[in-house]
Amino acid sequence: MNDSALMNARAAAAYCSRSVATWWRLHASAKIPKATKLGGGTFWNRQELAAWVAAGCPDRESWDAIRKAGAK
Repeated sequence: MNDSALMNARAAAAYCSRSVATWWRLHASAKIPKATKLGGGTFWNRQELAAWVAAGCPDRESWDAIRKAGAK
């Protein structure tokens, strides 16, 4: 699997050392990066998660601001 691969909740949770239940709670409370909906599934980008973890796992609002500032 390459760095831009999409991961389902189980893979993303394992990648970030969280349980699947915790991962869904974090998603519901906007504390992880936004997911991509594709074909009825919910996925996260592996490269974005790596950057998010390296940034200290900020909440979604802060993460979006960090990404926006970096895009300028």
